[in-house]
Amino acid sequence: MTFPIVLIFFTRLFKKTMTTITSNKYQLIGKTILQLIVLGVVFLFISVPIRFGFSYNSKGIMPLVFSFFFIIFFIFNFFQLFYTPIGVTIDENQKTISIEFLFRGSQIVQIDEIENYATTKVSTKSTLYEGILVKLKNKKSILLTDYNLKTFKPILTFLEQYNIQSIGHEIFKPIKYYKNCI
Repeated sequence: MTFPIVLIFFTRLFKKTMTTITSNKYQLIGKTILQLIVLGVVFLFISVPIRFGFSYNSKGIMPLVFSFFFIIFFIFNFFQLFYTPIGVTIDENQKTISIEFLFRGSQIVQIDEIENYATTKVSTKSTLYEGILVKLKNKKSILLTDYNLKTFKPILTFLEQYNIQSIGHEIFKPIKYYKNCI
């Protein structure tokens, strides 16, 4: 009779209770390299007119116009690197999701801090990434997709396991999302 009890004890003891999801390395490395390239282009567009003097004709002002657009692109890309998670650890014993960011510290979210979630899709020029938008009770949202993580499916399973309400599908609006993160 004691064998089944011992077996159950060891099964629970060695049961996998933590799941770690790493970043989508292709997106992370690509965005980092893109940031460096854009920063170099902005430097060239601004430094060349300063070094050789400004000209107020249409050719002289164009580098400044291009610099402005590249700076906007740089800022948007930086927000993506700053506010999208690069790793997630699900701890079933503690009922928490630990979210890691590239330029910020980790954020630990308790299961009771989550209000609901919605499925969403993030579209790039070449790919459509699926994911979820987790909405917290403090009115903040966390984007967890295949765009920034290897997979989001274990997070979805974890939320369903604890009966977190799904509000269906929500169209991802990047400007609204990043504005809400600030």
